Amino acid sequence: MQVLSAHGRHSGLLHAGCHPLWDTGPMRDARIAIADLMLDVSNPRHDEASGQREAVAALLDDGADKMVKLAEDIVENGLSPIDKLLVMPDAQDLFTVLEGNRRVATLKLLVNPSLADGHASESQFRLLAQRIQVPSELPCAVAGSREEARPWLERKHTGERGGAGVIPWSTEASQRFSRSRGTQADRALTVIDALVSTFDENKKLQTDLQVVRTNKLTTLGRLVSDPFVRESFGFELENGELLVHYSAQDFEPLVEKIISDLSEGMTVTDLKSKTQRREYVEKIRESVPATDRYVEDASILTSSSPAKKKARKKAAKPSKVPPKSVFDGLEITNLGSRVAAILAELKSLDVDTYPNASAVLLRCVLELSIDQVYNEKNWPQKGELKNRVRKCLHEVDNTDVDTKYQAVRAGLTDGTSVLAVKTLHGYVHNPHFHASGTEVRTIAANYEAFLSALDALV
Repeated sequence: MQVLSAHGRHSGLLHAGCHPLWDTGPMRDARIAIADLMLDVSNPRHDEASGQREAVAALLDDGADKMVKLAEDIVENGLSPIDKLLVMPDAQDLFTVLEGNRRVATLKLLVNPSLADGHASESQFRLLAQRIQVPSELPCAVAGSREEARPWLERKHTGERGGAGVIPWSTEASQRFSRSRGTQADRALTVIDALVSTFDENKKLQTDLQVVRTNKLTTLGRLVSDPFVRESFGFELENGELLVHYSAQDFEPLVEKIISDLSEGMTVTDLKSKTQRREYVEKIRESVPATDRYVEDASILTSSSPAKKKARKKAAKPSKVPPKSVFDGLEITNLGSRVAAILAELKSLDVDTYPNASAVLLRCVLELSIDQVYNEKNWPQKGELKNRVRKCLHEVDNTDVDTKYQAVRAGLTDGTSVLAVKTLHGYVHNPHFHASGTEVRTIAANYEAFLSALDALV
């Protein structure tokens, strides 16, 4: 590895007479003095900065609390060994940081807390600076230009790119990584794993389980963590296993009902209190197996068919192949030619190949449909989209209880849900929102009935 610094001071693998700053060969690894690393004044995280102090201030304005947290983590644990900086040489014999500006700014603040002069976080950086000796050099990958670095930045920061980019962990993946025995997330995953394995031929259940594992893990965890629910439904959770007091055949209709309710819009707020969970138990009591089917000693949930047991060892995923496009069953005839045209384009996309385009078009279809209803009803076009969706939803279902629209109602009350209008806005305006095919399918499946009702409304 090369060791580079300002004015051509270096050692290692460079050929004699070759200035390290202007080496136009392939991207290479190097250790570079922190003093020679310049923040990118054109960093996409903020507006163009006039200099280094303004670049630091812009990053602090963008998220000082997070930078303090990063500093605390560096002080406690050091720098991540799996993330190098990506830099390029500049005209002053220094290096511009293209990837890792927050880390470099944080380290510079730990070296010189006065860079935060006038900012509320200055005192915090001064205290942290007393607890660390910042390394003088940092591992970097050196690109010859922005153009050379651009493809790698795109892979990291512009979504999955069909698998070539960084694929964020889903809620399920995150929970599996940090899984602690006995937590709500652990119990939810235990139930899901058992149901996926046991009822692998139940296509509807498998499809609903995919929705729940993606979007409703917390809700399922809260439900199955309630002792009253477990006792009422005849199952136990012990040592990472789902134990039931019924045969798989008797138990299947009950779990079909529960998982279907979750996939169709029931949220954690619907099951937040013990009273709500007891009310839900009574609501679906008819789905619980008959008492004469109850077995005193619970056993691990498993299929009684030897053939299915063998098949489960080979099949770790649900058998249903998700559709490549969304809204296949939705037809728009009354909401205008523009909505119909965008819908047709959305239907033509492979949602796994083009998740971001699909998410943006889905949001367009929703907003333009709402606008068209407002035009037809001569309602004043004002207010946030969320509130306009709420008004249209009440117009479609003035009882506010129709289960077809439960998911849309849930998205109006839970801003963190994948079904929230805020999420659709994020796909368009937030550079940190990266849509996935699974998310877009889930949103489309839950909004299809509402859009069809809007079309009928006008």
